[in-house]
Amino acid sequence: MSLFSCEGLSLSEPPRFPLSIVLDSMPDAVMILDGDIRVALANSSARELFAAEGRRLAGTHLQELLPDICFLGGGPLRRCASVGDEGMRACELPEGRYCRACEISLSADGDSPRVLELRMQRVALDPSGAHICVLRDVTERRMAERRLRSKQRELERILDAMPAGVWMLDRAGNCCFENLAARRIWAFASAQADVAGRRAWRVEKDGQRRPVTTLADLCGDGAAAPDRGAMEMLDIFGPGGNYKSLLISEKRLSPGDDGHDGDDDSNHLVVIQDMTDHTRLAKAARLQDELSLSVFNSSTIGICVSDTDGCILVANPTLCELVGYSEDELLRLTVRDITWPSDWTNACEARVDALLSGDQTRTAYEQRYRHRDGHPVWVVVDASLLSDPATGPTYVLGQVIPIDARKQAEGELAVRDAALDIAQRTARFGYWLWSPTERTFTCSGEAARLLGVASQTGGSPWALAGNVHCDDRGLLYSALNCLLRDEMMLDLDFRIAAPDGSVARVIHMRGETAQSDGAAPLYVGTITDITERKRVEEELRASQRDLRQLQICQEQRLEDERRRIALELHDDLGELLTGLKMGLSAIRLRHAGNPALLGEINGIKGLVDDSFRVVRRVASNIRPPALNVGLIPAVQWLGQEFESRNGIRCQVNIDLDEQIRLPDEIATPVFRVIQETLTNTARHASASCVAIQLSIDGGQLLVDVRDNGIGFNPEAPGCNKHYGLFSQRERISALGGTLRIVSAPARGTTTMFSVPLEGES
Repeated sequence: MSLFSCEGLSLSEPPRFPLSIVLDSMPDAVMILDGDIRVALANSSARELFAAEGRRLAGTHLQELLPDICFLGGGPLRRCASVGDEGMRACELPEGRYCRACEISLSADGDSPRVLELRMQRVALDPSGAHICVLRDVTERRMAERRLRSKQRELERILDAMPAGVWMLDRAGNCCFENLAARRIWAFASAQADVAGRRAWRVEKDGQRRPVTTLADLCGDGAAAPDRGAMEMLDIFGPGGNYKSLLISEKRLSPGDDGHDGDDDSNHLVVIQDMTDHTRLAKAARLQDELSLSVFNSSTIGICVSDTDGCILVANPTLCELVGYSEDELLRLTVRDITWPSDWTNACEARVDALLSGDQTRTAYEQRYRHRDGHPVWVVVDASLLSDPATGPTYVLGQVIPIDARKQAEGELAVRDAALDIAQRTARFGYWLWSPTERTFTCSGEAARLLGVASQTGGSPWALAGNVHCDDRGLLYSALNCLLRDEMMLDLDFRIAAPDGSVARVIHMRGETAQSDGAAPLYVGTITDITERKRVEEELRASQRDLRQLQICQEQRLEDERRRIALELHDDLGELLTGLKMGLSAIRLRHAGNPALLGEINGIKGLVDDSFRVVRRVASNIRPPALNVGLIPAVQWLGQEFESRNGIRCQVNIDLDEQIRLPDEIATPVFRVIQETLTNTARHASASCVAIQLSIDGGQLLVDVRDNGIGFNPEAPGCNKHYGLFSQRERISALGGTLRIVSAPARGTTTMFSVPLEGES
């Protein structure tokens, strides 16, 4: 009788042989349930299964043994389930039908829950409605399945981290598994290649393209091919038309490696690495080598490579043609052998030594080579050192350019090149040439127009004096005489007079000696019209004077307003606070017997005292009272206030007569600049000490503020654009003084400025 075949079985009829023997021989837990779903008979496996629970099986309702079992209305068993409605529907028991298996959980105190597979069947011929219940412990199998899935996921993560593509092919050549790198190489999911309708092209050795839709096509004969083992390079064109070079290795798994026996079911492992970049770099390197060789052989300049002893190792055809030697002959010579003997001097050896010692990596010089026929060849040699980081200088690369034609033309073009060079370097408006020996003075057309003379004036520039303003002629004569005596360059601004005597334009004339070394002197220079520039400069100076005067007025008005506000704060608000304080004192005397009220009065009196201090501080910040007495007391007060407020030691050294009192238009800006400097020190310098020095020297008020802070770089971009520094410079500039800031990182900062004193009182 089958385990689940209960045809002809009835609990009301005595069995032909003991049923307990049959049930005890079964490995699974089997229980016979009566019509009330209580245990009528259980085999040894069932007793052992529930023995750990300490439960008595006989007469026990099934739901007490298995709480996960579900019943309908307390009648005959209709369904059982483990979890969820889906499991309940799967386990319905129609009359005379088998129950499909479901899993339930059985928990024991102190032990992990076990997973049981439950199968039940109603005994068809038994009128009492008996059932057979079979329980199979599948805990170990489920745990093994979970471990297998975990190992499989771990293996997939490892394979996904590999840079090479990995495929697993079945015997039909279909992809069973692929990692992320494989999908990137294939450009789409390999298993869905045919469904996607995308095709790649494999490039055969004969250059023909064969379509690829599966990995079997990509690998050649696919899994039907014998085990290759060796690696092979394949070139393909991907689905998007992009070229790829692949390194493919195919390995047939041994029988049983994948859990199957026999060669028919064996799988193939394919590892493909994308070598496109490597192949591209290799091709680029070969192309670069070929290109370098082509450039070397076809270059129009001579190129050679020599060792550190000067022996020529490689020479191109151009160099061989330049010196008249064949390549074989040239390779048996040294660089010194082909150099003109008189040109191989100590200076030449010094250049070579500097190159080989590493002091220089490249040097260029002119010298002569000796042709095989014996005549000199002028060349420019550009020598570069080729070094190996491990062994040091190894080779010298020399590029040789013939300059015979240039040397021949240099003498003829020397004068013209010098004149053109100077004219272009100075001002490209006009130039002039003056040769006192030849008594010629020539100027360009633009220069002649600016000077109001003809292009060629004859013997000397003295003829220009007729067009020069009468007040500037003496300056022109003096400058020309100094130029003749080589005392100084000609650099002069003068005015050109109009026929009516007015100023037509302002000219800048510049000149210097262009020819010397014993030859006849030649002077060359430029003529520039600077009329507009002079006008703009004068307007700018006038505007700056007006702005400084306006700034002085604004500063004076601002200080007057500060003085007024400080006085009103001190007098008016101070008077009100004093009256308030007196009123509080009177109230305290009248209510001396009321401690609660006295406490509130004392609190209000404290607020009044705080208000007094705030008013004094605000008034002092707006306009220090000491500034009304003079600059010296104001600076001393400022130092004390700075030290008490910021905790930075401040030394004030005043080398002035205490009787000297500077006017407010000088004292106030000087005080504000010192105050702004101390503010910058407190904010940015991180200093522990500040020193202020005031003195008078030569009618100048000298102020020096130093700190020992972190310093900064005054030349850094944007440093001079800060509003604080800008306002300091403007204040001092408005007084006709100068301000200078000396600082460096970790060296502190010194702010020095001087102000002229027109008179002291």
